[in-house]
Amino acid sequence: MIKNTIKIIGCIACCFFLFSCSYVEQSYADELTSNIWYAENESETKVELSFTEDNRAELKIEGDADNTCIISGVCVLNESSFVISDTTMAKNISIDYKLYGSKLELTYMGETLTLFKK
Repeated sequence: MIKNTIKIIGCIACCFFLFSCSYVEQSYADELTSNIWYAENESETKVELSFTEDNRAELKIEGDADNTCIISGVCVLNESSFVISDTTMAKNISIDYKLYGSKLELTYMGETLTLFKK
């Protein structure tokens, strides 16, 4: 009888604990924009992707001292792609992405680049 009572109390305590926890699902877009993403290859080319709270994104590709490209502007994103509207280049750059924990794969014009959380 006492063993059954202990089991019931333990079961109720477990249920209470499990149901009292809350979980907020974070979308891929939230995960993408809340981090800075970075990559560097063998030839020391550096790539950094970051987002600001005012819906802007910056993709910086840095080669040697004379070879740096910065794409920045207003960013619109969904769960699988984002578009950066760069007014200085008068272009909208659309990039597909996939998140794998701390790894991010960007695909642009059939080429894929892997970045990691900084």
